[in-house]
Amino acid sequence: ARIERQHALTTAYFSTFVAMRDSPVERGSLLPQLYSAVNDLKRGATSKSREESKVPQRAIGHAFAQTYEAGDTAMRNKEYTLAEICYKLARELRPDSPGPPFDLARLQAVNGHKKQALEALRESVRKGLRSAALLRTTPEFDSLRADPKFQQILQSLEKESAPQP
Repeated sequence: ARIERQHALTTAYFSTFVAMRDSPVERGSLLPQLYSAVNDLKRGATSKSREESKVPQRAIGHAFAQTYEAGDTAMRNKEYTLAEICYKLARELRPDSPGPPFDLARLQAVNGHKKQALEALRESVRKGLRSAALLRTTPEFDSLRADPKFQQILQSLEKESAPQP
């Protein structure tokens, strides 16, 4: 019965996500349902029973991939509102992943929100981003490169990746 419930929760997430993605008019009303579905999946994934946690863990992986890819597609298509929603949902699905905050930083930089972009970059570094080269070569960060706070983040990554004697 619990596994059937987890399948139902998984279906609920995906169907609500597709409706939110495809219907800009309904996005605001569907977001609370999506976050509720994410929380339900995460609760199921922490079940003490290994058998009961398998389905929600798999569902979280699939939901993360679909949501993150939808954010990348939206970003390429300059659908920034949808991209932001997707990256934030992906961050909820995999809170330890450095990818969603990195892409939120790109999005914030493109939209001219330097403070939010820098905060998201710092979050990405805290969660494991280690590539100074990625920061140097990501075109969306062009507007941030001269900012001392961006330079500080970049230098911290360069120090970390420098060969140790």
